[in-house]
Amino acid sequence: CEVMMIKCFFTLTIVLFLSACTMNDSIKPVETIRSDPSMTPMMTSTAVVTPQAQNGWKIISQSDVTIRPDLPPVHFVLSGQTNQWGTFDKDYPLERIEIVDAFSRGKIQEIAVEVSAVYDQGSGFEVEDMNFDGYQDFRILTALGAGGNSSFIYYFWDNKRGQFILNNDLEYVTSPVFHPKTRTIDSWEHCSASCFVKRNYEYLNHKLTLLIEEDVEYDEKSKLLNIIRTELVHGKYKVTKKKMDPELYDY
Repeated sequence: CEVMMIKCFFTLTIVLFLSACTMNDSIKPVETIRSDPSMTPMMTSTAVVTPQAQNGWKIISQSDVTIRPDLPPVHFVLSGQTNQWGTFDKDYPLERIEIVDAFSRGKIQEIAVEVSAVYDQGSGFEVEDMNFDGYQDFRILTALGAGGNSSFIYYFWDNKRGQFILNNDLEYVTSPVFHPKTRTIDSWEHCSASCFVKRNYEYLNHKLTLLIEEDVEYDEKSKLLNIIRTELVHGKYKVTKKKMDPELYDY
């Protein structure tokens, strides 16, 4: 009996050993895949991550714009950063403008906005042909004074680059109004309750040029307007002065 027990023990040991070997052969270690820093991934998607999908960003407004009838429309997304409650901390929250293809949503351009007076309904962001070249441009309100004086920063469409480019031509033009038919720009600046300056500009040889400036001040004693008019005549500025009844002035 003892001999039989020893034989059974050795047989069982051999069986267990062979089973273990077979299992070890069938189990392979998991490979750790390390990225090669020299390899750049290929971008195959044109999808844009909108501010709605990013933490801390919220859309202020968005709209489609046709830059010119023969060009595909673009889509503007105005956004700003939010606090932990998902609301804007600032009265003028605009901090980023994303411009994408209106159909494919492929990103064309992204602009970081440092200073703006655009509030959370998008007011203060305006699209218009501001240099009269046939392409739509846009401007961002940066300041709005108590007297109604407004200033902007401007981005003009550059068709060669296919992007909007920051332009400083109109930086110091206060409260501009654009007239496509005459290709001129009017400006109105309040100096005080009794004084204002009215200006008229035109692009001459692609350069913004002052055509007429009228510095108007009300004289309390005479009850008349004192007007100093500066006008570009044959390439030189001519200055004239006159007084006028306020009711007769063309405001």
